[in-house]
Amino acid sequence: FGDYKDALVNGKKSVEILSSVAPNSMELARALMITGYAYVFNGDSQSGEKLLLKALDIMKKNRQQKSWIAMHTHSYLAATYVYLGKANDAVEEVGKSMDIVNSMEMDGRVFRLAMDPYAMAVFVFTSVGLYDEAIQTGQDLLEFTEIMQMENNIVYGNTLQNIGAAYLLKKDDKTGLDYYRLAKEHYEKYGYTNISQYQMLIRNINALEQK
Repeated sequence: FGDYKDALVNGKKSVEILSSVAPNSMELARALMITGYAYVFNGDSQSGEKLLLKALDIMKKNRQQKSWIAMHTHSYLAATYVYLGKANDAVEEVGKSMDIVNSMEMDGRVFRLAMDPYAMAVFVFTSVGLYDEAIQTGQDLLEFTEIMQMENNIVYGNTLQNIGAAYLLKKDDKTGLDYYRLAKEHYEKYGYTNISQYQMLIRNINALEQK
């Protein structure tokens, strides 16, 4: 999403239309998934949870519990549970998302679909205090990205930054700063310096270097 407010407005319209003309369709499940996550980013995690769960229910009816849409929905639901303060549920949903990833034969197409769920797992593990799991998952993601020669993707830089954050929370400032500097190099090399993640990263690096 670029603009979460627009995504929510358009998503609600799509859900309304598809609910009337194609109930229980995978098209509706996808609209529910996107709209549910838009709710989360607009500060309404409870509404987001309801839509994401409804999307998963439709996937079950269509026997699509192992689809890429299900993979992403479980991942989004995990983030939703982080915001709702439900750590155990968040970790459970990450597990379901990763189970789907691991059930697929990894190739370029599958990896593109799996990048965001992998990155979300790093975020979730860090948020609930599972720092070692966050670091390992992030390193796995970096390794897969390099194998697939997709290092120019912004997810690669974000993952470097998220691994750094996990190390910092483990009180390992040196390693955390090393990863932050790698993330800075990545953003600058591939032209991601106009994003909020880069600006936040620079502030954090400056603060750490002044300690």
